[in-house]
Amino acid sequence: SHKMVEVARPVASPSVVARVVKLLFKAKRPVIVVGSQAAQDVAHIGQLREALILLQVPVWVSGMCRGLFGTSSNSPQMMHMRGAALKDADLVIVAGAPLDFRLNYGRSVSAKATLVVCNSNNDLLKKNSDMRAANQCEGPCQTSSDDPLNARYLHACPSRFLRDLAMVVTRKSRKPAWPEWTATCREREAQREKEIVASGVQQSGQEDRVNPVGLLKALDRLLQRCGAEATIVADGGDFVGTASYCVRPVRALGWLDPGVFGTLGVGGGFAVAAGVLAGDSTPEPVWILWGDGSVGWSLAEFETMKRHRIPCVAIVGNDGKWNQMYRDQVRLLKDPVAAVLGAHVNYHTAAEGFGGNVSFLLERDAEVEDVLSMARTAALQCRGPVLINAMLSSSDFREGSLSL
Repeated sequence: SHKMVEVARPVASPSVVARVVKLLFKAKRPVIVVGSQAAQDVAHIGQLREALILLQVPVWVSGMCRGLFGTSSNSPQMMHMRGAALKDADLVIVAGAPLDFRLNYGRSVSAKATLVVCNSNNDLLKKNSDMRAANQCEGPCQTSSDDPLNARYLHACPSRFLRDLAMVVTRKSRKPAWPEWTATCREREAQREKEIVASGVQQSGQEDRVNPVGLLKALDRLLQRCGAEATIVADGGDFVGTASYCVRPVRALGWLDPGVFGTLGVGGGFAVAAGVLAGDSTPEPVWILWGDGSVGWSLAEFETMKRHRIPCVAIVGNDGKWNQMYRDQVRLLKDPVAAVLGAHVNYHTAAEGFGGNVSFLLERDAEVEDVLSMARTAALQCRGPVLINAMLSSSDFREGSLSL
């Protein structure tokens, strides 16, 4: 037998929430960044989504919050150009994410902006706060939930805080609005998406190779059409980093990844758990996005999926190297040592040995959509795992991204 354990979550006081509401009404260019911690309050994930839709502040989500808005037509979510927005914003609310390397330790946020950090972990609340411009705080940084706004650091459950924020806003006689700012963010979003789509249709000029951006955008189109119940498990470096720009999870809690430290090897285990939870009647397979530097850690879980009749499609982005390390290692150290893998490893053959019912070797852009569709159908029909070994062309799509 078992029982649910209620987790105590710190709550921001009404006076603190009211003060943030005032900041929101004064702001001309607000931004909200929502991290994985906000998804921990699973029981209220739908209410969190509705709160952010009500606020209509341009919002960027990361980690476990990917997919929070699903296919909502009135979502305020943006996927691209977060850095530009943070530089231009006059109010930035970071809820459930630490000021770590993803936000350049807080330095991505304009020194002129009001920064509000909400985190339920006291150890993470002020993490790297000293690395931002000195004028970020009007006084000493406090972590007390009684009066933290002095330094704009709130020790509180980020989901509850955002929901309370929206609730107070709804009680006002007028709602704040930022049509020009929202339009600017939308225009930037559309332009970046146009660039990504264009890079996805470029021919690599490499024989027997697939454009990684084109592959992932094709997967995104498939999921938007028929993947309403799909879970995406991301386990890799550069391939998964590219996917974060190209693939939109279609439901809340439908994206699983290794977390901030990128710990490789979670793919197979996460997929088994997601498949068991979905049950026998699931209309969609679990999708794994594996880099070729990570697939070896848990490919053996195909045998587990076979036994438990878990439909799963695993896509291995096979470019023959740990590309996220390779890129900067060669540039800085002039040496690719330990970052180069086999040039043509037959992961599809290995998958069959571990119980994969069907496998595909994908080498041509023209075959991408057909192979994705056939793999999905095969996984559902055989109620087991299917692997696509996608031979990727070289790509500079993530050139300049943080790797080392």
